[in-house]
Amino acid sequence: MTGSRSARLAQTPCEKQIDHAVLSSLASLRYLTGFTASIETGPSPFTPVAGVLLVERGGEPHLLLADSEPIEGVFSGMATSTFISYTIEKPHPRLFGHVLKRNPPRFR
Repeated sequence: MTGSRSARLAQTPCEKQIDHAVLSSLASLRYLTGFTASIETGPSPFTPVAGVLLVERGGEPHLLLADSEPIEGVFSGMATSTFISYTIEKPHPRLFGHVLKRNPPRFR
């Protein structure tokens, strides 16, 4: 993230007197972190969350990305972590384990 964007973003929770801010708009993520999602997006409730940017009062912004997303292009110095995601080819066992036991995938 460029220095001025990073500094302004880090100051916002203090100025607005809020504890946390979570940004998930792909346009915001691209502008503030350099991250570009590898998915198609649109106004669908089924569009997965590729990542979120967490801003805590008194802390540095932290980008949380799905483990299926590449981190190339993210501005240097940006703190990043990944979370476990799933796809139709790789369902998440904790979310869909009961379905997988009854109906094992026929493709591999």
